[in-house]
Amino acid sequence: MTIEYTITDKHLQTSILNTIRVINEYRLDKKKYLNNTYKILIPSKGIFYQYQVFKKETGSQLKIYAGFTKGTKITETNAVAWINLFLTNLDSVISGQVVLTPEMINKDVYKSSQFAFGLLQLIILIVAVIAIATALLH
Repeated sequence: MTIEYTITDKHLQTSILNTIRVINEYRLDKKKYLNNTYKILIPSKGIFYQYQVFKKETGSQLKIYAGFTKGTKITETNAVAWINLFLTNLDSVISGQVVLTPEMINKDVYKSSQFAFGLLQLIILIVAVIAIATALLH
């Protein structure tokens, strides 16, 4: 899907990053892709958005599509619905409907996955229980 904007490409890219900061489920993938392509991940849903921002004479252009991670199936209708949800959130940031606090602006766009952090805690807990049980048995 391609959308034209009257704002500059830098303003559009900043607005996309602020949308990621505002929506807790969104996080930017740290992996670098070719042709200034970025990927926004929604780990809890198994969804991602891949996008590019281009400078145009009259503003900027956003090319975006939605995909699903392995094990999740996507239909064209679902992909369009997820893109429209992202664009609605983006438009709320661009239009100023979402008030950005300094805390929001300073939020990391590469938010770590809470699942990964929870899994690490679980592994540490299991190792600790095994260590305590082993110490008690000897």
